[in-house]
Parts: sequence; structure tokens; C-alpha cells
Amino acid sequence: METSSASQTLCLSCGLCCNGGLHNWTNLRLSEVNLANKLGLQVFDLPQGTPAFLQPCAAFDIPICSIYEHRPQSCRDYRCKLLIALEQAEIQLEDTLRLTRRAGELIATLRSKCPKPIRTCHWNGRYATSGQMPSRRLKLSPS
Repeated sequence: METSSASQTLCLSCGLCCNGGLHNWTNLRLSEVNLANKLGLQVFDLPQGTPAFLQPCAAFDIPICSIYEHRPQSCRDYRCKLLIALEQAEIQLEDTLRLTRRAGELIATLRSKCPKPIRTCHWNGRYATSGQMPSRRLKLSPS
């Protein structure tokens, strides 16, 4: 299988960067905000004003991205260590698929043991925790 095809197979079968297993949010470019809103992503501003969208991504339709051809540039540019290793022929596609399946199972087990979803975001040494989705402007309460 050619590298780009193997990379796409891995990304479209994994989804850990989309399902909230690795990240709480993904940055957007200012020029992408309108399209992201139209595509149904949950867009908000980080405290420093950078636009972002929440993870798990609203466009993630297990196990694939429903907006793959229109995904934001941050999604296009993101390369996890496993993807990089695959692209550099350090690991075979079958092994990456096995590892990502197992990681997904472990994340699902952890989530099943949590009483309710909790979002924890870390900015400049401060944590914001909420069981609810933030509004368009995320406000951090004083420490």
C-alpha cells in the first residue's frame, strides 16, 4: 500500500485526535471560523482570542470524519507520532491499526468509569473545568 493511502487509512480508522481522546480542542484560523460554524463544529475563543473548536469534534462520525474533505487546516497538518512512524516506514499499517483500536478500547473503558463527562483545559498554569460546553467566549473563573 502506498504511504499516502496507508496514512489516510490509519487516520480514517483511528479518530483519536477527533474523539476527544487526545485533545480538548483544536485551533482554527480566523479565516476558517465561518465555515467551521456552518459545518456544525462547536467554535469558541480561547482566552487569548484564538478561535478553536471543541473535541470531541461534532463532525466525527465514528469511526470517520464526516467533513474530511473540508476539515480545518489544523486537522490536515496534525501528525501523531504513530502516523509519522507509518510515513517513515518504521511501523506497518496493520500494527498501527491494532494499536489505535486498543487505545480506543482503553479510552472507552476509562470514560465508562467516569460518572459524567468533565472537560479540563489548561492555559498558562490555570485549569478550567466544566461539565458543560463553553459558550462562544470561554471565561475562566479566578483561581
